[in-house]
Amino acid sequence: MPETKYLIITNNPLSSPSKEEKLLFICGTALDVLVKVRDHMHEGWELITHPLTGNIKPSQIRFKTIYLRYSGNDKPDVLTVSLISDTIYLLERTKPENLNEETINDLMFIDWELSKMN
Repeated sequence: MPETKYLIITNNPLSSPSKEEKLLFICGTALDVLVKVRDHMHEGWELITHPLTGNIKPSQIRFKTIYLRYSGNDKPDVLTVSLISDTIYLLERTKPENLNEETINDLMFIDWELSKMN
């Protein structure tokens, strides 16, 4: 049985992979992370984590950590691609709130904590 491959795509500097995972760090926004996730889904990767975890308002999303598993499927799952696409659409149409540094650091920590649950 082939070894399962896992990938973390994130813009959160607190994120770090375990021995089984690779990390793709995106120097950009949460929206940039989601676009990269969608691209990977069209290359045989499956979504493991939901793109809107943590009940954080879209206008406050600064950091996003998404876990993927390699399936090798030629055709991605329509429902999860739709989920990512809908989330991208939501963030594209949401104006980010002006947040102070403490709040931004809190959001970074929340994303990191949520990602450890996977």
